[in-house]
Amino acid sequence: MCFVTLPGCLSGRWGADCRHQCGQCESKRCNNHTGDCEPPGCQPGWDGSRCDTECAPGSYGSNCSQKCGHCHGACSPLDGQCPAHCRPGWLGPMCLDKCSNHTYGQDCALVCGHCSDGEECDHVTGHCPGSCITGFDTPLCHIRTKGFSLSRPNLVAMLIGCMVIFSTTIVTVFICLLVRWRRDNQHGVVDKHPQPYKQTVV
Repeated sequence: MCFVTLPGCLSGRWGADCRHQCGQCESKRCNNHTGDCEPPGCQPGWDGSRCDTECAPGSYGSNCSQKCGHCHGACSPLDGQCPAHCRPGWLGPMCLDKCSNHTYGQDCALVCGHCSDGEECDHVTGHCPGSCITGFDTPLCHIRTKGFSLSRPNLVAMLIGCMVIFSTTIVTVFICLLVRWRRDNQHGVVDKHPQPYKQTVV
């Protein structure tokens, strides 16, 4: 394909009588018959064979080939920077950096809770990926439990402890009853309600 300017046309124009202006071509030149831009294509922020269409929301750069970061709204079609703030969980001019150092949420301004094993919480929601350390409730592990954490391991341990105490009590009562029964059989049962003494009148 030959990219030449029609006789009498200034550079950057095309078509009959040079009535059309070239689009946002990177090379500043376009086909004198169709208006298509020469390689390498469009300037940042533009798309289409004539480079006369702005990037759709969510894309930017040369030929709109780059994807925007986690902006709250559309990014700049030229360089991908977010004109407003980032979505929760993200930082940086292009909103591509996750919250770190145990932070989460909008502008990474919130501090993660007490996740077990020192794990990072979810950078968007703040939820701990596993469980909380003892004494705090899921999912954020911010709120203290009242004296005991009823996480699954602790609940199992509590149930086992109750069963052991109950079994020990039953065995103890049984042994006491057995000892008393044997003693009564050996020495006879003592009458707990003796008959009152009757005096004989002469």
